[in-house]
Amino acid sequence: MLFELCPVSQLELAATEAPFQTKERLPQRLIYGSYPEIVTTVGLSDKRELLNNIVNGYLYKGLLMFEEIRKSQKIIEILSLLAFQIGNLVSVHKISKAIGMNAPTVEKYLITERLKKQRYTKLFSNNYFWRTYDQKEVDFVEERDGRLFGFEFKWSKSNSKPPALWLETYPEASFEAIRPGNYLLFIA
Repeated sequence: MLFELCPVSQLELAATEAPFQTKERLPQRLIYGSYPEIVTTVGLSDKRELLNNIVNGYLYKGLLMFEEIRKSQKIIEILSLLAFQIGNLVSVHKISKAIGMNAPTVEKYLITERLKKQRYTKLFSNNYFWRTYDQKEVDFVEERDGRLFGFEFKWSKSNSKPPALWLETYPEASFEAIRPGNYLLFIA
């Protein structure tokens, strides 16, 4: 029998913490993730050590077996490049600047939490990234029940409008900017 164990989701954490605690803990979650032991560990130095042990213990072993990668510095470089590649199709620069994190980290967090929400609440969806040749984009698109739902990740208060081609191509689609005031509705 095979079991899939995901990190703790924001949906699960919402039952154990107040909304202000969730907002306070967002920078930590972006850095340390939400492995169960990390969520329950109090001190930042303890979290850092635990995360380091997880990376060294599991990730490196798995990568060393895969394709026989032997040099740990190369693994770090590969992981860094992969982390930055995640954000290449989307732009969340303002979010990352506002909270002091890089854009790929913020986007990865929001999308990962959204995927967990989809799974736990049985919100069946095909997920996409949408971009035009001239680099206009919608950060995250869900196709559910024959409808498209576009999401743009913005941390600023400025108006976020969908690209004109999005509106022309998909006039029935919805579009929503995910901001500090509504991101919890998106992920929990």
